[in-house]
Amino acid sequence: MDTTGVEPLAYPYEIETSFLREDNPVDVISLEDVLANAKSVQENQIKVPKVVG
Repeated sequence: MDTTGVEPLAYPYEIETSFLREDNPVDVISLEDVLANAKSVQENQIKVPKVVG
C-alpha cells in the first residue's frame, strides 16, 4: 500500500476527543478480600499461569 503523502497520525481522528469520565473509585475492596478470592497468592500478589513463553 502506497502511503506517500499521508500524514502520520498520533490519534485516529482529526481532533483529539476524550469521552472518559473522571476516575472516582467507589466500593473499594480491601487487599485482604481480593487475595482471599484469588486461586493462588504469593507475597501479597495473585499468581497466574505463565502466558508468554
